[in-house]
Amino acid sequence: MGLENQIIKNKPDMVMVPGDTNTTLAGALTAAKLCVPVAHIEAGLRSGDTTMPEEVNRRLTDHCSSLLFAPTRTATRNLAKEGLSKFTYLTGDTMVDALRTVLPILQKHEDGVLEKFGIDVKDYVLVTLHRPSNVDDLDRLRRIRLALLKVARKVRVVFLVHPRTRSMLAKLGTTERSSDAPILFARPQGYVETLALLRNARALLTDSGGMQKESFLLHVPCITLRSTTEWPETLVGSANRLLTEPHMIPEAVFAVALDENPGNMIKRLRKPFGNGHASTKIVTIIEKAIRERSTLWPSRHR
Repeated sequence: MGLENQIIKNKPDMVMVPGDTNTTLAGALTAAKLCVPVAHIEAGLRSGDTTMPEEVNRRLTDHCSSLLFAPTRTATRNLAKEGLSKFTYLTGDTMVDALRTVLPILQKHEDGVLEKFGIDVKDYVLVTLHRPSNVDDLDRLRRIRLALLKVARKVRVVFLVHPRTRSMLAKLGTTERSSDAPILFARPQGYVETLALLRNARALLTDSGGMQKESFLLHVPCITLRSTTEWPETLVGSANRLLTEPHMIPEAVFAVALDENPGNMIKRLRKPFGNGHASTKIVTIIEKAIRERSTLWPSRHR
């Protein structure tokens, strides 16, 4: 309702939405129903798992949109299968742009971040888990914690605990001050701090979509506690490995975390997410679309 009021008041030529969150879908639906063209950044991602809210959001948003900015060739193929090729543009991924922008800042601050946490470079495994399928089931979460304790016997674990995960861990008697040493429980960090922790980790264990991609871009091996991923490009060369069961965690983590050069293999892989100029391509396409809307946009938006 708030978005509707703002769109009616400001009369934008277009509404741009990124990603696949609930707010992404809210923006797309509101604009489409008001006959304002929608541009979707990071369009065409598909995991095939419709039990994930993000999968529903991204599918519906794509079909509400007049301009679809696909980050990868896989995404363009997904959109083609759904009859959306006419509105699709392969731009690369804006996350690469963001990383290029923030790297100079990251290099200045990462030593301070590591000092703050009392950890050393390549001395730990980073963990983030927040999806309902992993943390809302207390029995599964208990088994994940036990698996992490096994990991922590050989390599330190830094666990950035999402609020929903924290509340569930508390039901298991685990808090940030608990005795699950050497697991270091910490609150979620800002963008730069999280990237600093990720870049200096031996490996990442996550169920996040974005962090799978960030670990790939930063040459950090990733283990994803999910049965599917919307980023199949990261699975090439085992840069990212999918796990379905908590008991599989220790063996998978040790396979990469105890490797002397865990990121070398990823450095040799191709670059499926573009060259860091996705934002410029998107702006150019939007400018042309606004000038030539009669030929580029569906009839309802002419």
